[in-house]
Amino acid sequence: MNKMKNCFLILLMLNGTLLQAQEFLSLKGAAKILLEKNFDILVSYNQKKQAEVNNTAGNAGQLPTISASSTIEYGLNNTQLTFSDGRQTKNPNAGTINLMAGVALNYTFFDGGIMFLNKDKLNLAQRLSEEQLKATIQQSLYQLISTYTTALLQQKQLAALDTAMALAAARRDLSEMKFKNGTSAKVDYLQAAVDFNARQAEFLNQQIVLSNQMTQLNALLGFDPNTKHVLTDNVPIHLNLKKEQEQLWLLNSPQVQIFNTQKEIAEIDAKISSRQWMPKLSLNADYSYNLTRSDAGILAYNRSFGPGAALTLQMPLFDGGNINRIKKVQGLEARRQELLFSKQNLMTAAQYKNAWNNYENALTRYDLEKETVSLSRENKMIQQARFKVGLATAIETREAENSYVQSLQRLFKAEYDLQISEAEINMILGKLVE
Repeated sequence: MNKMKNCFLILLMLNGTLLQAQEFLSLKGAAKILLEKNFDILVSYNQKKQAEVNNTAGNAGQLPTISASSTIEYGLNNTQLTFSDGRQTKNPNAGTINLMAGVALNYTFFDGGIMFLNKDKLNLAQRLSEEQLKATIQQSLYQLISTYTTALLQQKQLAALDTAMALAAARRDLSEMKFKNGTSAKVDYLQAAVDFNARQAEFLNQQIVLSNQMTQLNALLGFDPNTKHVLTDNVPIHLNLKKEQEQLWLLNSPQVQIFNTQKEIAEIDAKISSRQWMPKLSLNADYSYNLTRSDAGILAYNRSFGPGAALTLQMPLFDGGNINRIKKVQGLEARRQELLFSKQNLMTAAQYKNAWNNYENALTRYDLEKETVSLSRENKMIQQARFKVGLATAIETREAENSYVQSLQRLFKAEYDLQISEAEINMILGKLVE
């Protein structure tokens, strides 16, 4: 079977219309290009890095804030002072300097546990970004495998039609020779010529189908639409996949993991909203330095410095019902995410079942068509030999050739269905990239 595939690939490579500046492109090489250039993957990876940067204790409100400030003011004023004993002073250019500097610390000791819930939420947000990146990679690779194997199928179908065209040409030439020798009717030669032309038309149409599919592959990989490739027949086929238990694939499915994490985030938001009524205890501490100099006024010089601290207790009593409203909204959102999670479980279960059914069906057809190709090849060879010596009619030979080509096409389709269904199963299980 492998020798037959290699033969078809060689026939395709030798066709001059398909080998203009072409290069070989393997699925592994295409996957490497995809992982490096795909915009969806790059954007998802950037979001993952953002979530990692955001996931800090300070962003959750668990750490104090410390700030330093300083201010210097200078004023030049015309001043006139009149005292109670009647004395008066005038200073037309009285200068004033104020210098203030300090360091302040703010720290929340207790906020009802919201800071710890915020940290849990940041952890979940980071986990969600990792799961989304994995799902994006899985989906992008599945799209690549689907596009690549579809193009590979069209390439093999073109090779099968090339074989059919060669068989039709041989039968046409033999029918022409027998007609000229008087051993066969002209109608056999005419029918063979019609069959050859029909095969040529099919071949030309298949070239367009393959070209369009290659354009899609080029677009997916970021290549110029006119880039030409010959796809290598190296897509693995596994004939002994084992069906996994539901608990395992639900646990490993990227989509199920995403919905589960979103549900957990909504549950934390609901807890945070319910704790807005709890008191908050904060510490405000500072060390300040103040200096004032004045050329006019009662105080010519004033300096003070030292530490200070204050404890603040806050507790909401009434805010127009907003806290209760937010609490109800977050509770409903948590319920919505729970429903979406349950729905995703059912959808994933159905998707996995369908993919597995498709795999088993394709596997059965693949084994059947391998046997059919072997039988139809032998039948074709016998009919061709019988036709040469006049023991078989042109119609019988034509039917044998058609059966052989059709069995090849069905085998290639079954092989394609095996590859696609296996890729879908691995995408659901998150195994396209371990």
